[in-house]
Amino acid sequence: TLNLKEAEGIATLKRLIAGADVVVENFRPDVKFRLGIDYETLATANPRLVYASISGFGQTGPLASRPGFDQIAQGMGGLMSVTGTSGEGPTRVGIPIADLCAGIFAAQGILVALLEREASGRGQWLHTSLLESMVYMMDFTIDQVARRLDFFEWAPSDIGYYSFTANWRPTDRLRIDGTYNWQFYDRPKDHSRVGNTRIPRVKMEYQVTRAFFVRLVGQYTSDTRDALRDDSHNNDPLLIRNSAGVYALTTPRSNNALQGDVLFAITPSPGTVFYAGYRSQFTELQPFKFQDVARTNDGFFIKASYLFRAQSR
Repeated sequence: TLNLKEAEGIATLKRLIAGADVVVENFRPDVKFRLGIDYETLATANPRLVYASISGFGQTGPLASRPGFDQIAQGMGGLMSVTGTSGEGPTRVGIPIADLCAGIFAAQGILVALLEREASGRGQWLHTSLLESMVYMMDFTIDQVARRLDFFEWAPSDIGYYSFTANWRPTDRLRIDGTYNWQFYDRPKDHSRVGNTRIPRVKMEYQVTRAFFVRLVGQYTSDTRDALRDDSHNNDPLLIRNSAGVYALTTPRSNNALQGDVLFAITPSPGTVFYAGYRSQFTELQPFKFQDVARTNDGFFIKASYLFRAQSR
């Protein structure tokens, strides 16, 4: 071990880093500058150095100087609010998941920086934090909070999500992909099902030539919700404050839509794709009944995409 409170320890560390590829540190942001072992200082002697910092709350901002702990990051990132059983308070995950995820993200960043160094010849400074890792891991849940505030206020713990994928390639030119995403909401009191979102999707693609292919896509989206009830007040309908700040009674709803695409694509050069196709959309009242189907929208579309590749010099 090195005693970084002594000048000899700092000198030894700098001597080791002068020939290193990667340095990983988890000091509070101000400590490395005070010790003179920050990236800018070390990079003068070793320009190819990849320097990774893992902190509690990031390198800048009002909380940057605070030390970070796994359980605090779990709570502040929101993970504890969706963990545990109904009727209980926020629950800590059984493993140090904030510590682990921050380390994984830093490792991924290091690998990308090393790959970029092969092109640029220079290293770089990358950083992540315990709180950032938890916010990232909550991405799907945060999206649901933004779109479904009523269900998260009512049943933050009783939400499930499953995704299934299958691929089949009968020939070199033909590929068939299928996915099924299912999210459900359960009533906390008796665990009865009060909401379902199901999205089956099938895509078939035929490669006519190297630069031309045809694609057929079919997707069904079913989103059903029961009226929310208040367990503590005679099971009365709940008043929910919507995004406009207005309180309203919740009501059952069912949105079911079928969409089909037929498109032709040409790739004149690697990374460039031009699409032209036709899309039809239909709706129905009851999910997966295929009765009383109404066409809501259809028409032709054209789009283009280009993959940019940036290189550092």
